[in-house]
Amino acid sequence: MELLYHYTTIDSLFYILSSIERIKGKEISEENKTLCNWQTEAKYHSITMHATHLCYMNDLSEGQLLPEALRTCNVPESAVFACTPPNGYPYIISFSKLDDDINMWRNYANKGRGVSLAFDRYRFDVELKDCIYTTIEELVEKISKKNLVKPNGEITDLMRFSKEYLCAYKHNAYSPEKEVRIVREEFLDEKFYLKKDKIIPYYDVKINLGALQSIKIGPMVNDIDFERLRFSILRLLKSKNLPPVTDFFIEKSNIPMME
Repeated sequence: MELLYHYTTIDSLFYILSSIERIKGKEISEENKTLCNWQTEAKYHSITMHATHLCYMNDLSEGQLLPEALRTCNVPESAVFACTPPNGYPYIISFSKLDDDINMWRNYANKGRGVSLAFDRYRFDVELKDCIYTTIEELVEKISKKNLVKPNGEITDLMRFSKEYLCAYKHNAYSPEKEVRIVREEFLDEKFYLKKDKIIPYYDVKINLGALQSIKIGPMVNDIDFERLRFSILRLLKSKNLPPVTDFFIEKSNIPMME
């Protein structure tokens, strides 16, 4: 088992757990009915998570490293334009390989007042992509060794390369986050939400509930609020007609953290 962690807010946790539904056409076997435990039942359900458009990630160079490297390699602007994020529909859900990490709590989980959801990488039913941390200079060296644009202007290889790596390349400064991501490129059923002064496009992604292994409550949540939140999560899961989870399914961060 390899665990990946999704750091987020309690608001997002509520949305994710509220979205639990049985997968249509996937019926539990008579043998498994007798077992009736969380892991057996969970895999017959899904949750919904928001995949945010690449242009609205916190890394301002997101999706720009590859186009800039292509320009440096004198790739025609028309070909570069075809590879830039606004012209495609890449949506991202981010995970980290880091468990109970203070910087991840601060940056992505309401400054330690949120949650971290642990998923088993090998129980996802969607493709995952490991981020590759690099620089424009390193990309230029790599691209210069490839014949991505043919003399006749054919850019099939370039488009294939871009599709594979555009959403994987990230600035070296973010390498401590050890990010793994779900990448979706659909444009049908695109939705939007308002966050402060931004209208942000997103796409709903269904994920098998069986991948969810545990929920960790942030270090800035006090003991009383932790017990209340734990109680509410258990009640919410029960309302979805799911079997009881194990005692260690919901736990609190071990990090001693102050404002």
